[in-house]
Amino acid sequence: MNETNAGGVRQRSVEIVVPVYNEAHVLAESIARLHAHLEESFPFPFRITVADNASTDRTWYAATDLALRLPHVHAVRLEQKGRGRALKQLWNRSAADVVAYMDVDLSTGLEAFLPLVAPRSRTPQLPAARTTAPAPVLPAGATTQLEYAS
Repeated sequence: MNETNAGGVRQRSVEIVVPVYNEAHVLAESIARLHAHLEESFPFPFRITVADNASTDRTWYAATDLALRLPHVHAVRLEQKGRGRALKQLWNRSAADVVAYMDVDLSTGLEAFLPLVAPRSRTPQLPAARTTAPAPVLPAGATTQLEYAS
C-alpha cells in the first residue's frame, strides 16, 4: 500500500474502513462508486476495507466478491457486531499512514473526502490521524477471530 512517487519519495497511504451489517443489498453499488471515485481523483495510495460485522445475510459473499473484482478493496469478517469494535480492530492493525471511516451509504459527500484526509497525509501531528505504529488492543493471552479476504 505504501507506494513511491516518480521522484522515489514514499507517499502517505490511506485506508478507508466501511463497517457493514446486513448490507448485501447496497454493498456492491456503494463500494464500486467509492472505488471509482478514489481511482479517478484521489492522489494517495488507498485501500478500502469492508468490515462485515457478523452479518446474517449475504453481505460477506458480496464483500469477498468485491475484494476479488476490485483492486484496493479488501474484506474482513468479524464474528461480533459493533461498528466501534470493527473500527478499533482494523484501525489499530492498519499499515496505512492515515485511517478513515465511511458509512456504506456514502452519506458524506465523496467530494469532501480528499479535503478531509489530505492535511492528515502531510501533517502527522493533527488530531484523529494515527501516524505511529499500531498499538496493541488486546490484553495478553486474548484472541479474536478475524477472517480476511483479499
